Amino acid sequence: MKDIYLKPTEAGPDLKLVNGLPQLTGGLDNMVYILLMTGAWWGNTTVDTESQLTSDIPRIMREELLTNKARLNIISEATRVLEILLTLGIAETVTVEAEIPNRSTIYMSVKVDEPDREVTDNYIYALNWDEQKITIEENLW
Repeated sequence: MKDIYLKPTEAGPDLKLVNGLPQLTGGLDNMVYILLMTGAWWGNTTVDTESQLTSDIPRIMREELLTNKARLNIISEATRVLEILLTLGIAETVTVEAEIPNRSTIYMSVKVDEPDREVTDNYIYALNWDEQKITIEENLW
């Protein structure tokens, strides 16, 4: 089954069109992005409070200075919200790493090992602290 791919951009998620049609993805791109980056997600309006998908990463970016403590808080929060992938059996392991390459950015890498797959999905995000923007980055590490 495939989903329409939501490409993270500086202005939020966007559709990527290929020959006039939305690009599709069979991976966990959208789920990982929504879990990590949604504080107040519209999809939460249809479920009870205990089942809502929310992340404190946007709040951390807004309220904390970019320090090693913030980096550790980002790793902790990402690990917490991605735990649902393990609970649902979608992933066997989830690994989150982050580094601060300059005074205004955190690079965050999420590695997801899915059952019965030999390939590890690797999602890499650049969290721009000054601009409060999140984008997907390739080949950062």
